[in-house]
Amino acid sequence: MARRPSLLLPLLLRVPLLLPLLVSSAAGPGTRLLILHPLYPGSHELVLRSLGERLAAEHGFNVTQVRWLSDRSPPVPANSSVEVLTRTVEGSALTGGLVDEAGRFLVPGAHLWRRATFPAAFVATLGPHCADLLGDRRLLARLRRRRFDVALVDFVCNECGLLLAAALRLPTVGFWGMRFAGPDIVPTQALNLPAVTPTAFSGLPPVMTFVQRLRNAAQVVADRLLATLRGGIPARPLSDELERFMQSSGEHGVVLFSLGMTAFDPDAVPQQFVDAFVSAFSRLRQKVLMRFSAARVAQIPSNVKIVDWLPQVDVLGHPKTRAFVTQCGIGSAMEAVYNGVPMLAVPIFVDQHENALFLQHRGLAIAVDRFNISTSLLETSLQRLLYTPSFRLKTRRAAAMWSRDPSAATERAAYWLQLAAGFGSLEPFHLMDGHLSWAQFWLLDVVAVVAVAMVTALVGLCFCCRRCCRRRAMGTYTKGIGKKANS
Repeated sequence: MARRPSLLLPLLLRVPLLLPLLVSSAAGPGTRLLILHPLYPGSHELVLRSLGERLAAEHGFNVTQVRWLSDRSPPVPANSSVEVLTRTVEGSALTGGLVDEAGRFLVPGAHLWRRATFPAAFVATLGPHCADLLGDRRLLARLRRRRFDVALVDFVCNECGLLLAAALRLPTVGFWGMRFAGPDIVPTQALNLPAVTPTAFSGLPPVMTFVQRLRNAAQVVADRLLATLRGGIPARPLSDELERFMQSSGEHGVVLFSLGMTAFDPDAVPQQFVDAFVSAFSRLRQKVLMRFSAARVAQIPSNVKIVDWLPQVDVLGHPKTRAFVTQCGIGSAMEAVYNGVPMLAVPIFVDQHENALFLQHRGLAIAVDRFNISTSLLETSLQRLLYTPSFRLKTRRAAAMWSRDPSAATERAAYWLQLAAGFGSLEPFHLMDGHLSWAQFWLLDVVAVVAVAMVTALVGLCFCCRRCCRRRAMGTYTKGIGKKANS
């Protein structure tokens, strides 16, 4: 089987000026796109389905999405232009009890509130996931009959999706929904200097001490050995109920509370965490809109409204929104920055800790440790976030800079997808470093040669100096003996 190329859409994609000259003959309207997710995609399922719907509406794409059913899978809208193929797996095929009898993946939400936040049993699902996906001959035959032009693969924990795209002989464009760092991005040839870029899941700040840089460098070396769409979405009008609530806040505005979608379970959140936030919210002059479970709150303050679901992007884009309490997933963080809303970051798992520390370093957020939450800490942090002008000014400045981007995310996605579908191999844009070992990549061989040359030169210089000093000393000694003989 011939190896087909892959292409990654990073979070901050910039297109070289040369590419428009090539895309004119690439696949155009009617491009058949296959979207492939891991066993549990979380919010990425909604993101890529929304992208698929916009590509269908604006560029004439025919989009099929393959997803796996979980206990948190959202229903597919009846009017969606994306065809969704929903799959299940047998619970006996997986370890750790992460699949129920109906074949649904069970999101381990309670596990995320422990200090060890990544369940080891999840790794054991990768093998059975691939066997089930690639072993279904009817699925493979069905997908081959569609004659797709290109695959859009959600890269996070989705080796199986990449294998399926290879089995279908499709050029692949990757979606990376987290920080662009860590072992998964090593094959993309992206350069992340360990002195300035904390690697994935390290929990390190953007400005590191020597010990932190040492730890980060060790993890980067380990990553190499083991080895985004991004864009603004304009806010839409809110429902009448939400709009009335937002307007009732008056001059003080609204604080939005939402801990995302991926692996979030309101019933798994510790009670002391809930009580601390509700108590802190009750002391604010602002109104608070919480996406949470009202059943978990014994007494809801008069200024707090709790809903099971809300249009997060639209609320962040509302002029009454003053602050955002978030888990700091990459999607939520980018939506807040795009709309100029400062954040109180409460990271829970994976890349959220590095995201929170980076945003805090930039003055766009205040980060708090979820294991050291108290009412007084939250109240102080929220008051500082709401009434310190620098937070609002910096987030608005970042939003204004973002709004200057002349290219829309959908246009950029359509461009790369059509380019990959039309030309397949995009070798002219590959970095020429695939042949290098890690020692060569970091110029350790060059450093070694230079070091040997410098040491050799230094030793030679010392030897010459020693010879000269000895000759001079011998000459002085000879002259002294001659003088004594003459006398």
